[in-house]
Amino acid sequence: MNGNEMKRLAVKECLKSTSKEYRHFDHKISENEKKKLLGNGKKSFCNPNFVKRYRQLPFIKFDMVFNKFGRNDKHEGQLTPKARHISLASHHESLLLKYYSVMLGYCYERSIEENGIAEVPLAYRRGFDNIHGAKSVFDFLWQTGNSWIIKGDFHAFFDCLDHRILMKQVKRVLYGDERCKMSDDWYAVIKSITKYRSVSKGQLVQTPGINTHGTSYVSNLKEFGKLIKKGKLRLSSVNEKGIPQGTAISAILANVYMIGFDEWVNKLVQRYGGIYKRYSDDFVVVIPQKTCDIARVKQLKDSIIHRSNDQLKLTINPRKTKLLEYSKENGHVYDLGSRKVKNFDYLGFEFTGRAVYLRAKTIYKFHYRGKKAVYMIARNIKERDIVRQGKEKAYLKKRSDPRQIKLTADRLKITKEDEKLGHGVRYRKKGTQMYLIFEPISKRNMMAYAIRSQLVMSQPIEQVVDMYDVDIESKVKKEISRFQIEFGEIRRKLKNKIP
Repeated sequence: MNGNEMKRLAVKECLKSTSKEYRHFDHKISENEKKKLLGNGKKSFCNPNFVKRYRQLPFIKFDMVFNKFGRNDKHEGQLTPKARHISLASHHESLLLKYYSVMLGYCYERSIEENGIAEVPLAYRRGFDNIHGAKSVFDFLWQTGNSWIIKGDFHAFFDCLDHRILMKQVKRVLYGDERCKMSDDWYAVIKSITKYRSVSKGQLVQTPGINTHGTSYVSNLKEFGKLIKKGKLRLSSVNEKGIPQGTAISAILANVYMIGFDEWVNKLVQRYGGIYKRYSDDFVVVIPQKTCDIARVKQLKDSIIHRSNDQLKLTINPRKTKLLEYSKENGHVYDLGSRKVKNFDYLGFEFTGRAVYLRAKTIYKFHYRGKKAVYMIARNIKERDIVRQGKEKAYLKKRSDPRQIKLTADRLKITKEDEKLGHGVRYRKKGTQMYLIFEPISKRNMMAYAIRSQLVMSQPIEQVVDMYDVDIESKVKKEISRFQIEFGEIRRKLKNKIP
């Protein structure tokens, strides 16, 4: 595929993409403006001269907090808060990065095909996902029999990417030689994602002159410049390490960064008849025991850790790197250090040695979120009834905590407005689709994911008569049944409490 063809396909894909709704320093791009920016004019992203002079706006940074199921000294098998650092590019730069990411993606696919590692990276690629990736590893284990498993991850992956190494790998993917000079437009794009400046979302809320209610924080870029000049808006220093998460090009750049390492590990593992797979910052190596003894597999693990430090400047935590043994005769996976039976946890699934299940963490999170959602639906239905009966005051008198009184009063006010406008009960449809029905809703609910996983994992292995068991769908159905029973019980209890 030549450069013009890649540009044509990149334009086509960008035109199909939907612009996201979020507030930044520029306004959301209209469809007409998008067509102009992707056209053949002088001020088009298809014009390298325009791109190399393009003015970059700072990223807006914020933390996306979510609950992670894990174990530590204080919490045993509980959900604990974890933050993921997200960087939001301006609307115009998002389109620019999308356009260049598509072209880089085509070059990357060509490069890994030529280097014989097309089956290694599993994340951020068309036709690859965690379900098929996990199945390929489980199938290999089942077909191979007794095996060693090395499982690890790279610490602070996106935050620690070395810019010099990234530039070299991008040139290798684009031109086939890391010694080539990068074109000015590509250099400008890569620089915008490495040497960027940012503003925290928290600072914006407290900055005088910032519009926190409109579609943009400022009315125009002149106003933005004045805020910086007057010192009202403080930008961060220039980023020197890592790339931001959440941009259109971040994922493909992460894969490009790893291409040399992926090639090296794959060749190393293939000497022993094994396989190597990587999903973003998680990797796994499986090696047949008949080709490699325990001493050698420990050396291989150490070699991979050292290679990551030397070649990538990325840390693989030795303590978090697991070395497991799969015994097909016993139908178990063992921790090589403690010799305890331990399920092989990979990409959201668990392989016991005889069967594949959804990961316990996944089921627990589904249970935790579903239980909360079921209560919210029941409570919102009850409060709609309260509003319809005009019993808001009596309902509020049942509460003694001032904070709870205010929260409930605010909800009742919103519910009353929804009732006047003829809107349905808030969260009822979404919550029902997610947690209270057995019907799969495209890719939007757990039931759809469970059915798809069950189907993929149950596909027979070529030239293999027997097959490991797969029990995924029934586990999710069991949780949904519990939610339905609990929903009915909550509804009865709350109905009796209506004043």
